[in-house]
Amino acid sequence: MTHIAPRRKGLPIARAATTLAAIAGLALAAACSNDAVTSPTVVPEYKTVKVSVGGSLKSLYPMAPLSRDVALSSPIVRSFTFDKKGGKIEIKETGLRIDVPSGAIPGSSLTITVTALAGSGIAYDFQPHGTVFLKPLDFEQDLDGTSWEKLKLKGTLLGGYFADPSQLNVLGNGLALLDELFPVTLNKNTASFDIRHFSGYMVSGGRQAAYADSDF
Repeated sequence: MTHIAPRRKGLPIARAATTLAAIAGLALAAACSNDAVTSPTVVPEYKTVKVSVGGSLKSLYPMAPLSRDVALSSPIVRSFTFDKKGGKIEIKETGLRIDVPSGAIPGSSLTITVTALAGSGIAYDFQPHGTVFLKPLDFEQDLDGTSWEKLKLKGTLLGGYFADPSQLNVLGNGLALLDELFPVTLNKNTASFDIRHFSGYMVSGGRQAAYADSDF
């Protein structure tokens, strides 16, 4: 259960630190380039809020997730078993693909269970929670049929890590509270970033929510 801790009177409302010039420059370069692959996006200096998750106070990033045009009515669960040679994870219904490189998994074998979470947000839970990889996995999300097609600045996508699924859909408004943010590389209509540990990952539209005091 996620609880948003009250702020002391007089403290400023958490907002994104705007680096619009840099982001706009990246987006313009992506739009004008003939190359299939763009440079990774730059993660701006986003602000955090203090929240209580599982009884512990954490500093998390309030971010708006990228959304699917058609929400998932129920979770989609897949399991994959790998040895040291690695392999691929794929959920075609949601456009997810993950490359597991040779030598990435700890131990001789590992079964990974991936859950595409129900709802419109592009978010996944990966188990076993707490797994740390010897080499980064490559997370790839197909952006067709998502709100990315409507973004004015397409170079603002971010990857996000959440330690607990209760950090999603906070206050019932679809908002996500993320532990970590990652730059994303765009290749045509695919967003990719590295995964080094489990448990949950999502794709964000790169927009940080501006709260009203009543939200707390």
